[in-house]
Amino acid sequence: MCGLVKNILFTLEEVTVLLQIHIIEKKLYHILLGKLFDTITESQMVNNKKGNLTINITYPNTGIEIVLPTYKRETLPRRMNKVLNFH
Repeated sequence: MCGLVKNILFTLEEVTVLLQIHIIEKKLYHILLGKLFDTITESQMVNNKKGNLTINITYPNTGIEIVLPTYKRETLPRRMNKVLNFH
């Protein structure tokens, strides 16, 4: 790990949370969400028969629910800049 960046506003559609971001030199993922994210957003991982995985998020303060798709490594679409927005 190279370092830690604290309190970064992270927006997922209508949901905004403050994240602590670990910077790593050799990454395996674009974004790896941990247990704290699961707790503060009440997220659930949902698999289907075709092998697809989505992350269902409920923001407890507002009750807003969103569904985020996941992608295989190296296949993140350019349009994700609209869904995942760093400030």
